[in-house]
Amino acid sequence: MDFVKKIVVKEKGILVEANIMLIGDDFLVIVTGGDKPHIGAISYGNVNEENNIALGEHKELFITEKMFKKLKNICNNNLLITGGIHIDNITKEQIGHVLENCELLIEKISEV
Repeated sequence: MDFVKKIVVKEKGILVEANIMLIGDDFLVIVTGGDKPHIGAISYGNVNEENNIALGEHKELFITEKMFKKLKNICNNNLLITGGIHIDNITKEQIGHVLENCELLIEKISEV
């Protein structure tokens, strides 16, 4: 397994980051952020199939699904994305900032 890159986005006081690893010809993207990084959702597959799993009540599936759809054609092989971003007592405004930062993260990952 080769570590490829760590990408960090911190806008409006919200930190999200992605650690990208190459496993043979396949990609693993670990997206974390906030106060308590964790694994809350998983999206995986390739250009021909997509699978998505939310663990428990976690809401990160929206992020991992969107990221998978945008990155699967760039990777051209198997892709697995985990997402876990937790901010204690998060507000609706902060949720918006998390989503904006994840969009920036997707753009930066696309450039790798």
